[in-house]
Amino acid sequence: MEAHQRPFSTTLASRDDPAARMIRNADDARQVLAPYISDEQELTRTAGDIFRLAGRIAERRSNVGDNGNSSITEARHTVLRNYIDQIERGVSSGKVSVDDKRETVTRVLDEMRAEHLRLHSSPEAHRAHLEIEGFSRATDDLRALYEPQDGRTQPEHASRLNSISLCARDLV
Repeated sequence: MEAHQRPFSTTLASRDDPAARMIRNADDARQVLAPYISDEQELTRTAGDIFRLAGRIAERRSNVGDNGNSSITEARHTVLRNYIDQIERGVSSGKVSVDDKRETVTRVLDEMRAEHLRLHSSPEAHRAHLEIEGFSRATDDLRALYEPQDGRTQPEHASRLNSISLCARDLV
């Protein structure tokens, strides 16, 4: 369990010292995220994704090219700290289950992906992505097809599935 201890304290004293909390690579991000994700492979993948996305978001926000390595490092650190703080706030309320911690990290990672997409796409492409994500038919959610809704009985639900697809009805 010592491997999961946080080397980056969230006390006020460490918040005043940015070097004490500097996240320089994916391994540092992995150490910060270790208390929130128990699966080692998921932890490594998520830390890498968060570190990579933070770098791309910081690069686009600061409009720094290859000539500004130190400023891009500081900008990445600022972006990472903001998202890590969001994770910490999301799980700071009392006793939180492992699943809630993982969901919080996943939600923040999804927010990072959305911001990355927004920053790196043209306004037209961004609008198209939003249109596609906004368009959803009832049959798109396959899990909802197999769970009776609105207080339907099993035969009523089978009849509804029959109107959608015979194969869907037969799977229930």
